[in-house]
Amino acid sequence: EGLPSMSCETGTFAWQVHMGDGWLVSFASVVAAATCAIQVQERLAGHDRIKLRIGVHFGDIVHEDEDIYGDGVNIASRLQEAAAPGGVMISGTAYESLVGRLDSKFEDAGEQSLKNIARPVRAWRWSSGTQPSTEEPAAPSPNVGSKSARPSIAVLPFTSLPFTSLPFTSLSSDPEQEFFADGMVEDIIDALSKFRLLFVIARGTMFSYKGQSPSVSSVASVLGVRFVLEGSVRQAAGRIRVSAQLIDAESGTTIWSQRYDRQLDDIFAIQDELTQAIAGAIAPEIELSEIERANRVPPSDIDAWLLYQKALSGEASGGREGYEAALAYCEQIQVLDPNFARAYGTRALLRAMLAQNDRPDEYDALLATATDEIRMALKLHPRDADIRGVAARVYFGLADLEQAKVHGQAAVDLNPNSAYAYFSLGMAQTLSGEPVQGIEAIDQAIRISPFDPLMRRFLLMRAIACFQLDQYGEAVAAMERSNSVGFNNDFSFAMTAVAYSRLGRADDAANLIQGLLERRPNFSIALARNSVRRLPAAWLERLIDGLRELGVQEE
Repeated sequence: EGLPSMSCETGTFAWQVHMGDGWLVSFASVVAAATCAIQVQERLAGHDRIKLRIGVHFGDIVHEDEDIYGDGVNIASRLQEAAAPGGVMISGTAYESLVGRLDSKFEDAGEQSLKNIARPVRAWRWSSGTQPSTEEPAAPSPNVGSKSARPSIAVLPFTSLPFTSLPFTSLSSDPEQEFFADGMVEDIIDALSKFRLLFVIARGTMFSYKGQSPSVSSVASVLGVRFVLEGSVRQAAGRIRVSAQLIDAESGTTIWSQRYDRQLDDIFAIQDELTQAIAGAIAPEIELSEIERANRVPPSDIDAWLLYQKALSGEASGGREGYEAALAYCEQIQVLDPNFARAYGTRALLRAMLAQNDRPDEYDALLATATDEIRMALKLHPRDADIRGVAARVYFGLADLEQAKVHGQAAVDLNPNSAYAYFSLGMAQTLSGEPVQGIEAIDQAIRISPFDPLMRRFLLMRAIACFQLDQYGEAVAAMERSNSVGFNNDFSFAMTAVAYSRLGRADDAANLIQGLLERRPNFSIALARNSVRRLPAAWLERLIDGLRELGVQEE
């Protein structure tokens, strides 16, 4: 009553529900929703009796009878509560779809902790005091809070090409091939979004580039991303070829490229397989690129994200010196950003690794601290697959093997495209005395990311599983590959020596033990038992018996 008569110049809305003193309205597009919200607030700007708050989100909703519900509704409702009177608050997901499409200026509202929403929501605000601009809206920011920036990526629509045509810019008119290409991009965006520390530009924004040939630099500039993935699809004679390349927009260099050829017998199975292969390969390549970037940045410019990359580099290097350097970086991170969940998780992992490999006399104290840290990480981000994977490692160290498997399975469920998630599950299964299941999970990790920075650990765990099954040839093959790609701990050399002995390779076994004792003169059966005290007893005793046969001292 007393309000001016209004109608939005955006066409009709799709659905509306009266909710007490408010309205829930569904639109066919984000542009229509945001335009209507701004028009309503502009027309009410001079009205003193009542001020409205409006929230806008782009997400799934469910219609049932006369009601609408779902996560999209919940987030829009909470954004409305966070908006200023007379203002509009929109989610980052919605904002991405507005870039270049709306002549209204939004201000970055940062991460919003919304009631009953599990994780912070990136938000942008409009108010009547924010003047419209003729310039293109600023690109969505990839910052997490104000202290650390995630790597950001845009996946361009894949070009659908005739199989034999050159140049590759000639488009195919085959609708089935175009459908496959679009589906690939949608699935890749969805898969990459499951890597929580990747900021991925949403599908709606990226498909606005469909049919265009933008330069990588222009895409990166407009969208504010550091990486761009582009690719093409070609099909002929029952075969399909997908090519993809990942480009570092800052340097203009291609940091990863791959071509996949498949028989076109089950298009959806092929789409799933290639999506997993591409997403699984991209994530570790971005991680390596970020670590290299962190090492190039002057200390004066370092932030929490780059410190995290340095910590990952130290953790991946192996050995006490690398682990302790990584711990120091994690402590610096938490000074800059106390809510950086991955820093807590990495500290927990480092303490568990130190307890097993380098400081077994402090095992219980290190694991107690690691437990507190992983609980804090899980409290901050319970749906982070990598944190769940670390939790599996910590609970194995505590001899809580069931919880280790629970967290390993949760990691896979949260991100089935993560090699680390499958490795975590395989580790928990193997060390719980389920080596067959462990090998299956570890082999999946290797398939997803065949050049992963943690391949050394994948292969070590595969060797442990094979050793449990008395497959000594397979165990040695895995250990020799593992040793060729990075440093391994004393336990791994001891296990390999016993496997050599079981295969009748006595000289190789003796040489390996001699080298181990030269490097670690105090190595003993007691030390070996202490460092792997949580392994299944039956298998552990076979390993210990093998070390005795090779002349390793008891104390």
